Amino acid sequence: MQKLMIRKLIKRSLLIIAIGGCSIPLTITLVKKLSITSSAQLNNLFVPRTITYELESIFDAPTRSSIQEFVHRTTHQQSLINFDREKFYKDLKHAFPLLKTVEYEFRAPDTLHCKLVGTTPYCRINNRFILGNKRRLFPLASFSEFNQQTLPCITLNEKLIGTKLDRSVYDFIHAIPQETWHSYQIFYKAPWEIHLIPTTAICHCRIITDEKNFFNQRKFGALSTLFKDLCDRGLITKNMLSSKGIPLAFDFRIKDQVIVKFHEPSKRGKGS
Repeated sequence: MQKLMIRKLIKRSLLIIAIGGCSIPLTITLVKKLSITSSAQLNNLFVPRTITYELESIFDAPTRSSIQEFVHRTTHQQSLINFDREKFYKDLKHAFPLLKTVEYEFRAPDTLHCKLVGTTPYCRINNRFILGNKRRLFPLASFSEFNQQTLPCITLNEKLIGTKLDRSVYDFIHAIPQETWHSYQIFYKAPWEIHLIPTTAICHCRIITDEKNFFNQRKFGALSTLFKDLCDRGLITKNMLSSKGIPLAFDFRIKDQVIVKFHEPSKRGKGS
């Protein structure tokens, strides 16, 4: 009797093991299917069907349209779960260098909102390019909707003009006071040779300076007194005052001095 009970127990155990062994692959398959379904549903939740835009400091309609087309093409109907954000940012900035910042967020239920900020124009370079709040130079056409005549202009040595400005030149230009922009035409030849032509003056003249003395307000402040003294001494003639050329130059580059240079033939040799 006991042996019979033992045999029944063994058979029952084997049956349970057999059933359990068969159910494990079935369970794994079911879990996989559920996982795949859940993942697909989750991905689908973050697929943008609508894209909205907030564009700032982008002053050209064709550029705005091209940016929106690029964003739509690279994000529409694509789940943000597997979205390569770094590649998107690099590709967008490479395609549109005038973009300064790129931000985006997913707004439920299915909207991707993009905020794109372009370069703020600061000045004109050689009346051919726009310099903004980044070192890269852009053609005037990139700011076709901006009133470019309101921007000051500086003339740079052509050798300094490339895709980007040298950091030191960029920093120098952004340090120029507004009063200087309004009062002079600025010609930057090299860090040691910068020419300024007054926009309004009794006599046409030129100031020659360097980066250091460009910001020396004491020398600029002494010009009126120096000019009056030259007139009192008869060194500035009526012909010089009415000259259409630039008969007079003030050189600021010597420490604690202003060197006067005459370019009128009658005064040759009295300057420098």
